[in-house]
Amino acid sequence: MKKIILILLNEIKNDKKKYLFFLILVLVGFIFGNFFNKIINDEDKILVLEKIKNFISNPNYGGFVNVFSCSDFVYLIFIFLLGISIIGVPIIVSLLFLRSFILGFSLGSIIVNYKLKGIFFSFLYLFPHQIIKLFCFIILSYYSCFFSFNLINMFVKKNDYNIKDGFQKYFIIFCALLIVVIISIIYEFYMMPIFVELIF
Repeated sequence: MKKIILILLNEIKNDKKKYLFFLILVLVGFIFGNFFNKIINDEDKILVLEKIKNFISNPNYGGFVNVFSCSDFVYLIFIFLLGISIIGVPIIVSLLFLRSFILGFSLGSIIVNYKLKGIFFSFLYLFPHQIIKLFCFIILSYYSCFFSFNLINMFVKKNDYNIKDGFQKYFIIFCALLIVVIISIIYEFYMMPIFVELIF
């Protein structure tokens, strides 16, 4: 695990611009999701408020964590599989944007409806598990796009690329990130209901 972290840190240092692109993409998605609350109609706002109330009133999280966490798990696997394909890059970028948009919309909805209490809860909801999962998505998206581009260059431009070594590195990174996401999901599943009860 220590070796994988060192590889990641070295990659980030060498490819700052590409990682910055993904970070900006996530930030834009988050901001758009946050402000989307202001442009939806009243019927949708009532529907969102009902979902939030169900989410808060149920000590077991009303299945919300299960659904959201499962989607995180599926997202990670889906991004990995898209990296193996040649046409996966635009879908990977879209998925990362969508994931940050949903998170921004969720937090924005809670803050709009619960004001100060909502801000405090949003902070607990975001740190540390959601931030960790977002970074996992950013890292895997980078590697997925990188691997996919190498495949494209190999088939189209006939570039020399060792698929076996490249895939092995890609798979190791994916497994490490998958473990981190699973730990984050376990934390979210067991700790968030306690925070919900304490705050509300």
